Amino acid sequence: MEERSYRVILEGTIREGVARKDVVRKLSVVFKKDEVFVERLLSGCSRPIRTGVDAETASKYQSIIRKIGAIVRVEPDPVTEELAPAGDDPRPAEASEKEEPVVCPRCGYTPSKPDDVILVRGDCPRCGLLVRRTGASTVRETAEDLDAEGMPEDYPNLYGEGEPASWHRRGLAACYTFGVFLLVYFGVVLSFILVFFPPASVPLLVGRDFLSVALANFPLLLSAVSIFLVTFVFPLFREGSTPGQKAFNIRMLFLGEGTLSGLLLALALRSLAVGAVSYAPGLVFLRLWGLVFDEPPESHYFVVALLAALAWAGIAMYSARSTDGRGVLDIIAGAIQTEEGILPPKPWLRAILPVGIACAFLLLVGFLLPLALRP
Repeated sequence: MEERSYRVILEGTIREGVARKDVVRKLSVVFKKDEVFVERLLSGCSRPIRTGVDAETASKYQSIIRKIGAIVRVEPDPVTEELAPAGDDPRPAEASEKEEPVVCPRCGYTPSKPDDVILVRGDCPRCGLLVRRTGASTVRETAEDLDAEGMPEDYPNLYGEGEPASWHRRGLAACYTFGVFLLVYFGVVLSFILVFFPPASVPLLVGRDFLSVALANFPLLLSAVSIFLVTFVFPLFREGSTPGQKAFNIRMLFLGEGTLSGLLLALALRSLAVGAVSYAPGLVFLRLWGLVFDEPPESHYFVVALLAALAWAGIAMYSARSTDGRGVLDIIAGAIQTEEGILPPKPWLRAILPVGIACAFLLLVGFLLPLALRP
């Protein structure tokens, strides 16, 4: 008996209360077409966008498009409807039989947890074989103006049932993590003073000369240690999430093999990338400056910080234009970010809280205590 097939019909409209520009932007990613093309698809006319697919594949596309906000329906394909025996339910339904476990036929890799990459994307993280396909390769188009390959099979599989973390949420998390980095840096400097300076000089150094010690004694090394603690050590015990990602319910999924060694490699690559973006532009500039003028510029650490800020701004702008919701650091680490829950109350206040505490600490040790302890 020939298996029944279905087709996916895009109604050409969107759900009430959903922002049309968001639907158009996300569908442009799905169809790999520009937004003008997607606007034509949403002109109010129904048209099939997938034909000849099985029930599971049709339901998957229906779920994805509904989540985006467009109106879509699934119906039996007229080509195979005549061949269906009487009494069969024409609607795609959940499989009645229990699904067999997913195992890579090439290398034998078996997923160990629900968010394993072989279940999330469908490809084996060990050998790269595409184990679970979406049926997109056997689909034929029926709409004359739908000449693209249509939905890329990596779009529904990349995030699975998860929702890509919005750039608003990521910005909040980045601000929070930066504040935590400042606090960790001050703690590292304080530890440096306690370990390497005579005990009798510690009170004056902390109360009167804390900033001078922080800026004059291995500032790049101490800040690199702080970056390592924030981007590697903390995430190692929090499923790969930085403090900001944890605070704003962003879940990290690393697309490498679901083992501890894979997580360590991903976190190490991300930490190295953070250090490179933070230091490389400033150090290269100082090197070139020294070759031309034979001496470093005044306030050269300020130059490093300024160029780091510009580099991060460029990274953020480039990442925000990503069509698959992955930033530069995500690509380097082989990761995706998904939303695990709602935003906490007053998110911006929560995001700037660590920065505010760091600024208050700077005010205390940089101005108030030195003023009070002035001889």
